[in-house]
Amino acid sequence: MLFRSKKPEDLESRLALIGYYSWKGRNVVDRIRLRGHVLWMIEKHPDHPATGEPDLRDLPDDPEGNVQILSLWTGHLQAYPDDLDVLKNAERVFFGKDPAIAEGLLRHLAKDEPGNREWPAELGRLYKMFGVPGIETNDSAVKALESYKRVLEVTQDRIAREVLAGDMSDAAFKIGDRKSTRLNSSHVSESR
Repeated sequence: MLFRSKKPEDLESRLALIGYYSWKGRNVVDRIRLRGHVLWMIEKHPDHPATGEPDLRDLPDDPEGNVQILSLWTGHLQAYPDDLDVLKNAERVFFGKDPAIAEGLLRHLAKDEPGNREWPAELGRLYKMFGVPGIETNDSAVKALESYKRVLEVTQDRIAREVLAGDMSDAAFKIGDRKSTRLNSSHVSESR
């Protein structure tokens, strides 16, 4: 069954087609159609909340399409360096693909929205999942301390700063990183 938008500029139709091809697409032709709709959305509406969603960040079984997605987002970073909606979507795209770019975006967002607790928390998740960009060591204590320092730099909320070490220690404990748990716990003790 062939589905095409009768109104190519209609966002709702495009999003419906992306949903359809994401879930029901079965062959190469469907993947190419999905790619076309996704690339159109990213190119024309990088600030739209949907462009940061998983179906528009990664195209399954389409490495060429994923390269095109990253190329568009890289261009948007240059074209819209201060558009917070574009930067928020770009951060979601680069989070798992290029942690160094994601880190820069999170720092930028935290600077522009200093009271938003989401950005320091997201930065902590980035470090926990992918490591700290620029830190090449297997010593979990060194990584934990650097992660703590970098997240603390962007944490402006007083209460969030006070509980940061404990939150990071809890996260380390949950994944079984005992050395980082002890290190972050010592920062909790020192802050009291």
